[in-house]
Amino acid sequence: MNARQTPRKRDRRKRLFKTIACSGCGTCCSEPIVPVTDSDVRRIARATGRAPESFVRFYSDDDMDFAAESGVWIRFPAGVRAMGLRRRKNRCLFLGDDMRCTIYQHRPRTCRTFPYQTDLDESGALRRVTMNPIVKCRRRRVDDSPLTKLVRDSRAEDREDDRYYARVEIWNESVGGKKRMRDFLAFVERPAGARGKKSKR
Repeated sequence: MNARQTPRKRDRRKRLFKTIACSGCGTCCSEPIVPVTDSDVRRIARATGRAPESFVRFYSDDDMDFAAESGVWIRFPAGVRAMGLRRRKNRCLFLGDDMRCTIYQHRPRTCRTFPYQTDLDESGALRRVTMNPIVKCRRRRVDDSPLTKLVRDSRAEDREDDRYYARVEIWNESVGGKKRMRDFLAFVERPAGARGKKSKR
């Protein structure tokens, strides 16, 4: 029994947020380009058995609207590019004809939190939730909730984003502008810190 619980902790435990349910319209998988991290690429490649170059494309700043100082921009001889999922028929490659994700269990982290935008405090607790205005989501409003799963997914997304941005920075500082996109895919196919196989003599 926690008789000395502070008012702040008590309020946070009871706090509820607006919750939505997907209507299945497919808009969020059709209008925006889906950015991916190295963790997303490895997860999808393992699940589908596909080579990363078959589902990854590198987009220019004419295609994707990220700030110049954001961590997504990778330097190549052809200019800076951001990594995202390929598109087919003006929608995500993995969106099925029934408007359902064909890799749902292995989808990118950003897809797991969209269309929510979360503001987490330093402890990782949910402080504020808004809806991403990038597309006109035809969501359905449902009961308020503490959004426990969203918080868990948001924390995981932040961790994977931070690791990926660090790797992009390493690439840009060491070989950025010198090597090509296929070299970057080879660079991120291995988890950070992993070593290549030793050659046999």
